[in-house]
Amino acid sequence: MFSGSGIVNDHKMLGLPEDALVFFYTTAGNNNKWSAGKQFTQRIAYSTDGGETLHKGSIEKIQVLEEEVWQP
Repeated sequence: MFSGSGIVNDHKMLGLPEDALVFFYTTAGNNNKWSAGKQFTQRIAYSTDGGETLHKGSIEKIQVLEEEVWQP
């Protein structure tokens, strides 16, 4: 996993709870033995407890516009 970005969901986006922390991140494909044969993908996770617990969003992948894009 590479770095990404996060926001506070104060506008109730993506059907997630209001004030949830929403994180957009990149999974690194074909980068090591654990990701061999997989693609780089952009994904979403969220937290409702201030970041203590992360839940993968219901949107499994965000459309990739360019191969090996690291920053969502």
